[in-house]
Amino acid sequence: MLPQDVLKFSSDILTGIFAEAYPDPLPAGCSPLSIESYTGKRCEKIRIELLKLYETQPAIWEIRPREAILRVQPFEALSLRKDIPDWILKEGSRGGDIILDRQALEEFLNISFRKRRLLRWRG
Repeated sequence: MLPQDVLKFSSDILTGIFAEAYPDPLPAGCSPLSIESYTGKRCEKIRIELLKLYETQPAIWEIRPREAILRVQPFEALSLRKDIPDWILKEGSRGGDIILDRQALEEFLNISFRKRRLLRWRG
């Protein structure tokens, strides 16, 4: 029977082997890794990238009541769509337009697009 988290199981074994063979404490990067922590790091990377795009290039975003559309070059869209979690993506993305579920995106980024628009409107 396989363990539920195969990545954690295998990285525990490898870390143990390295610890036996290496006389000093292992470097910080040499530690067991679970599927959950790996996924979290991957999500954090795209979260930071999307926040940066929103902060630095607000003109490429169209915020609608139920969705947010991110307009980038088609080659950029391919890599972004691959990294954005499935529960945020909506059907209909084409070319350089990435259609996202607004509520899910706001929760993922921990921001409110409505508050942002009000601040811009007030000047």
